[in-house]
Amino acid sequence: MKPEHWLICCTGNTCRSPMAQAVVQTLADRRGLPLVVASRGLAAYPGDGASPQAVEAAAEWGADLSAHRAQRLTVGDVEDADRIYVMSDAHKQAILSVCPQKANAIWVLQVADPYGQSVAVYRACLAQMERYFEPELDALEKRYENA
Repeated sequence: MKPEHWLICCTGNTCRSPMAQAVVQTLADRRGLPLVVASRGLAAYPGDGASPQAVEAAAEWGADLSAHRAQRLTVGDVEDADRIYVMSDAHKQAILSVCPQKANAIWVLQVADPYGQSVAVYRACLAQMERYFEPELDALEKRYENA
């Protein structure tokens, strides 16, 4: 079975989506799951690094975001994704406005934007993402076992 492609999207691709990408890829790698994970931002400034708080929180969790560079979401990114995870209903609506055919491939995490807040807030976001994605990866593991 070919690897699934998951896309994680937020606004600037410097806080939530890079942390979520790191969580998902790390957890998938630990399980030996063939998964390709990308993160993008609807209004990203290409080349921006992850926020210092995101880098610190991710490092504490065991992931390295120091080399992350923001990328803006493209229609091609959306079309290539098997599953798309967004942080808010507004992100989902923005994607659906240009790719309505992806309605059944988008899941909303409802993770508040920690931008400019303390590392503790980033840690809480990261923990929320880990709790969300563990069952998603359980389901992926079952799909691979049943394939």
